[in-house]
Amino acid sequence: MVSVHLHDGEATWPRSRLEVAGTAGNLALTSAPENNPWAAQLQIGRHDLYESRPSAVSWRPLVVEDREQPTVPLEAENVARLYDRLAADLRNDTSDSPDFASAYQLHRLIEQIQD
Repeated sequence: MVSVHLHDGEATWPRSRLEVAGTAGNLALTSAPENNPWAAQLQIGRHDLYESRPSAVSWRPLVVEDREQPTVPLEAENVARLYDRLAADLRNDTSDSPDFASAYQLHRLIEQIQD
């Protein structure tokens, strides 16, 4: 069983928060503090990840491996990362980039959550 709650565009930090509650604990993906207003959007800005377990009193930050500093504006970072993956797939004859099936599965999941 899982429950999902999404806050987006809040006036205070974190401006966006995606929280997933499960039987073993909870996860929260929040927008990291930024000066750029575009960064408040989950699909654009940096994120912080937290967990909460039944045995813990408060949320605990989870360490996520650092990525290289982007060389493009924040608003273009996700697209640039996708192009990097596509180029690597072409060079290495792999299939690590999202494809139509990935998009279809994601949108089916979103539809199920909305129901």
